[in-house]
Amino acid sequence: MSYNPPIVNISTPAKVERFSRGFYQLDEEMLYVPIYPGGQFYSFLDATEIDSNKPNDPLLNFDIDRAGNLTFIKLNLARAKWPVKKQIDQPATTLSAEVHFRQFREQISSFELVTNKSKDYLCLIFRSQNEPKEATEAKENLATYRIADNIIIELSAGAEISRLWILEIVEDRGARQMAAWRKKLRLS
Repeated sequence: MSYNPPIVNISTPAKVERFSRGFYQLDEEMLYVPIYPGGQFYSFLDATEIDSNKPNDPLLNFDIDRAGNLTFIKLNLARAKWPVKKQIDQPATTLSAEVHFRQFREQISSFELVTNKSKDYLCLIFRSQNEPKEATEAKENLATYRIADNIIIELSAGAEISRLWILEIVEDRGARQMAAWRKKLRLS
């Protein structure tokens, strides 16, 4: 089985404004990224790599609803292991879009991640199974879209996600800030 980057369908502009926030759980050493409004869980995409300290959990998990909307991201990797890159530039202007994942219940390609010094944003970089790292870095992205207020994707040929950016990551303990954020959104 060959593993490839996630493939999506795009429609612009987005019909519904979606909100997201990255919550790094200090007690679990995991990043949770809820996306609101999100549909009911239907399926998932998992990364092919497994963290050796947590052998039953995928390193990266995307939860998807029946329509193919991304509803939740979980990164099962301690922040101390996130590689810091001195110069990492987020995409500038982005167009709001609805993104629908084409795959369900599949393993997706291996990925790399980089973050800034303060680790308040993260870039996930995807590549095909046999694609060398140098080719991924040189790959020209065809389009950039904002799928939620704090999530940006960059697409390459074939509607493959080459990069997924998670912005405004905050520290959380016991999911208290995440619960307060969700409550605030429900009441507004």
